[in-house]
Amino acid sequence: MTGKLIKYEFRSVIRQIGVLWAATPIMAIIFMLIDKFYMQSEAFETGKSAFASTLQMISGFVYAGVFMALIVATVLIILQRFYKGLLRDEGYLMHTLPVKPWQLITAKGFTAFVVVIISGIIAVISIFILIGVSISISDLGELLADIFGMYGDEPVYILYTIEAILLTALSILKTIYKTYASMSIGQLSDNHKILISVAAYIGISVAVMFITGVFLQFVDGEMFEGLIDYFYSLSRFKGVQLVVAGYLLYMGVQLAAFHVVSERLLTKKLNLD
Repeated sequence: MTGKLIKYEFRSVIRQIGVLWAATPIMAIIFMLIDKFYMQSEAFETGKSAFASTLQMISGFVYAGVFMALIVATVLIILQRFYKGLLRDEGYLMHTLPVKPWQLITAKGFTAFVVVIISGIIAVISIFILIGVSISISDLGELLADIFGMYGDEPVYILYTIEAILLTALSILKTIYKTYASMSIGQLSDNHKILISVAAYIGISVAVMFITGVFLQFVDGEMFEGLIDYFYSLSRFKGVQLVVAGYLLYMGVQLAAFHVVSERLLTKKLNLD
């Protein structure tokens, strides 16, 4: 059932942001072509074509507007799909479905994560197009061959790549679920739900820093020095793995906590008024 929820959620999201996903690289191509044509034209050399320069400026502004709209729409969709879908009018329907609140939250969270990834990839592609980075099939083949060759020579880079992907994914998911937890707290109020949600987000951030600080206070000077000595006694590889594992655990605990907070509040304290 969770899969069906994700499918439904993603279809709704595409209807909202699909046009921007398509428009961003298209506008990047248009602006790049106009800019390249103008820069190589006689009008640029003589400075006599106001129309060409105006067209270049307009296409640049349109691309910048579409690019910013993509970023803003991505953020708004993440907030809107959870807030309206589970905490407002649509919530009356969603919470009558034969599914658990954690499944609803998971569907929203996973879809939001995918939306962030797709929007990020499209944004990067449009920037590459804009600066005129073009890679032929042969160049791409050589690049991939070099990458796989590096992995073949140093297999440890495969592990580093996987860890970098995991760190990025957990960081994005943690931020999404932190926002969900904040909105779940905000919906407890009968008035000013959005304001309370913003305050809750700030409060959660402060609480995480405070708890982290309190935990570090228990590590006294002698213990801290022992940990530092142990860290320096490790090989470079083991040291990196220790740091990565610790940070993955740190973010994973936060992610789980934010999910539990959202699920408990939607299960026990749901307020759709």
